[in-house]
Amino acid sequence: MQTTISLDLFDKDSTVRFIEINLLITLMQKKLKEEYYYFCEHLSDKIKKNILKFKVNNIIYYTNSFSYAEANKIKKFCLANKIKFFVIDNLVAAQKIKSYGIFLSSKNKLKYFIYKKFYIIGSAHNQLEYANKCRQKCNAIMLSPVFYNKKYSNNKLLGVNRFNLITKDWKTQIVALGGINQQTLQKTRMLKCSGLAFKNLVDNA
Repeated sequence: MQTTISLDLFDKDSTVRFIEINLLITLMQKKLKEEYYYFCEHLSDKIKKNILKFKVNNIIYYTNSFSYAEANKIKKFCLANKIKFFVIDNLVAAQKIKSYGIFLSSKNKLKYFIYKKFYIIGSAHNQLEYANKCRQKCNAIMLSPVFYNKKYSNNKLLGVNRFNLITKDWKTQIVALGGINQQTLQKTRMLKCSGLAFKNLVDNA
C-alpha cells in the first residue's frame, strides 16, 4: 500500500522547505554533471541519507584534525555504496587507509607529485595554480570560487562566464567548486565542467 504524506500536516515554512528539498533532490538525480564531490568532516545518519539522495559519487575527507577512526568510518561507508574516497594533502594517511585517491589543496606547492597508484585531484583559483597542479600530475582540477561563499570577497568570485573563460583550454577534467547550493544549483547547467564539488549543499539539506 502506498503511503501519501499530506502537506497539511506541516506549517507554511516546513511545507516550503519540504518542496525545496524534493526539487533539489530531483535536480541532482538528473545528473547535471558526471561527478559529484562532497567535502565530508564526519558522518551522521542525516548526512548519509543526503549523500545517497544526491547521488554523490566522490567523498573527500575534509578536516583540520585528521582522525584515522573517522577516516576509516567514512571509507567503510564509501565502499558499501560504491563511492570513491579521497584524503586531503596527506600521502601517508592515503597509503595507510588505501584511499581511492588524494586531493591536493591550492596550498600544496610541491613542484611534482607523481604517485600513479592514486587518482589525484587538485584545487586552483587561477591559471598559475592550474599550471602547478598540472606539474603535480592531477587527473582533475577544481576551480573556485564560482559563486558567493563566506570565504571569499565578491571581487574574487568567478561567476559562470569567467569560469568558462579561464578553463576553456584546460586539458584535465574540470570541477566547479565554491558557493554551490540550493540557490545556485540551476546555474551550474551553464558551467563547462564534468563535476561539481560542495559541502553545504549536503550538510544543510
